[in-house]
Amino acid sequence: MKKNEQPEFSAKWWKASQPKGLKTAGKLEDALKDYEVAKRKLEQSKESDAAEKAEDALDAIPPAVKAVIAEAAKIKASPEMEATVDTLKKFDRAYGAEEDWIEAHTKPSKDGVFADPDEYQSYLMAGLKRLHRGGPMNFAIVLGKQPEDHRMALHRSTSAKTLGAMLVKETGLHTMTFGVATGDEKRADTLCLTLDGRQLPGMQKKSERMLKSFKPLPFAKVALLVGGKEAADLDEEA
Repeated sequence: MKKNEQPEFSAKWWKASQPKGLKTAGKLEDALKDYEVAKRKLEQSKESDAAEKAEDALDAIPPAVKAVIAEAAKIKASPEMEATVDTLKKFDRAYGAEEDWIEAHTKPSKDGVFADPDEYQSYLMAGLKRLHRGGPMNFAIVLGKQPEDHRMALHRSTSAKTLGAMLVKETGLHTMTFGVATGDEKRADTLCLTLDGRQLPGMQKKSERMLKSFKPLPFAKVALLVGGKEAADLDEEA
């Protein structure tokens, strides 16, 4: 592999560029090939199940990349291995563009993604997996009467306020707040919600019940952060 080479989500690129002798190289090639196949199927159908399969295929790439990096890094005094490590580390900055591509090629449901529980579960799963893999995302949440009525929107670039306005318009619910969502580094099952909007009464409990209603998801618990510190749940209004 050449110095300063840029990574590509292409099995052909990896097969041509990879250095010889890496036992983990084949798994990365297979992961890239599977993702290319999933992308083609999504491009043809644009349905949510094809998008979910593309997300799953994309999720298989980071661990394969990390395995190659770990193996290549052990081979000292090899410029080619050093170049391989440097190039593969650049994948971290490239996943967001692939996630945006998947989202752009997914046909929205007729009634909107937040209307149908199955559509919403797929949307929430994809968003939380993206967050789990790639860092902070803007979020907004609206709360209804029952756990299955609550809805959360997630996006890397759309502002949290804009997400909130969209949720209110599409769901008709008005108990809304927004902020930045991240995973907890020490608690793998915990979703951290840093609030820029107001803290809603019972928000932590209701958010966790929503996660439970739409499981399996990458997170099961919710932590609220207000002013940079974890905050206790507010009592629900009588």
